[in-house]
This record gives sequence, structure tokens and C-alpha cells, in this order.
Amino acid sequence: MNGDYQPEYQEMPMPPQDMYVPGGSNIPPLEAALIEKLDPKAVLEKLRHSLRGEEWDEESGNYIRKQKPMCDDELIHVLMMSAASVINQNTTMSDIDEIEIGRILFDLASTLITLLSQTADTHGVEYSNLDTIWTSICNEADMALKRGKNRGEMKALRTVIRSQEQVAVNPYQQEKKKKFLIFGNN
Repeated sequence: MNGDYQPEYQEMPMPPQDMYVPGGSNIPPLEAALIEKLDPKAVLEKLRHSLRGEEWDEESGNYIRKQKPMCDDELIHVLMMSAASVINQNTTMSDIDEIEIGRILFDLASTLITLLSQTADTHGVEYSNLDTIWTSICNEADMALKRGKNRGEMKALRTVIRSQEQVAVNPYQQEKKKKFLIFGNN
């Protein structure tokens, strides 16, 4: 040894950071993790694989083609762009009313009908698959929109976070409150 001590450099893990949400707010790490879990990207991926005729195979851990694709990859890409305009976190974390849900679904359905009717022949879509493609995308979009109805998903998320924060702050107090509710104030 030469006498000069050189500490070994170790990468320190970063503490959880607040998640920035467009619109100018930061979300604490717990809430950010839950929001990430609720992200509807998995719905889009499942839809994409379904259009490709692929199913998840537990044994191999991959998607495997089980049937003929409903259309070519170029049209699947365009369809997924249209679907992603509605099936996203912006939608599920919004405050949407029934009228807005209807308008958005009508716009998406109109876009899909136009797209499919004008390009079906050039992208190898069989006539029998048109309704299946349209219905699959519109149903998933409807579910995403309903998650945002009257801030439903955001309210549920806040309820979960509040209950976890209360238990984390003082778990004994939670047990005590339960006893009071059951047996009265002894």
C-alpha cells in the first residue's frame, strides 16, 4: 500500500422521489407507485397482442401466435394510436361526466369506423373481423373512461392512500378506534 487511502466509490440508492404530474403538481412516492400500478398501458398491450392473434403462454412467459392476425402491423399501429388517445392515465385520473364520456366514445368510434372502412382491403382485414376490432377497442376505451367518471379512480386512490397513511402513523390508534366502535367508549 502506498499510504493514500482511496475510499471505494459505491452508488447510493436514490430515495423515492416525488412524481411530477403535468399541470404543475408533485405526487408523493406512495401515491406515485399506486398510480403507476393503475396505468392502463397493460390494457393496450393486451389489445395489441389480441389484434396480432397472440395469447400469453404461462409456460414460456411470452406471447405466442395462436391464430391469424386480424390485420397487418401497420394498421395495428394506427389502431393502437387511436386507442391510446383514450386509454391512458390522463383519462383514468380525470373528472369526466357521462356527456363527455359519450362524446369521446363517439369520436373514437367514428375514427375507427372511418379508418377500418377505408383501409380494410389494403391491410388484410377480413370483413368478419371489422366488428370485432371496433368493439374490442371501443369497449376498452369505455372502461378507461368510466374509471375517470366523476374522479372515481382518483377518489379511490386517495382513500387507499389515506388509510395506509393512518395505519403507518399510528397502528395502535387504529386498533383502539376499532375497539371503541365495537364496544363503545369504555
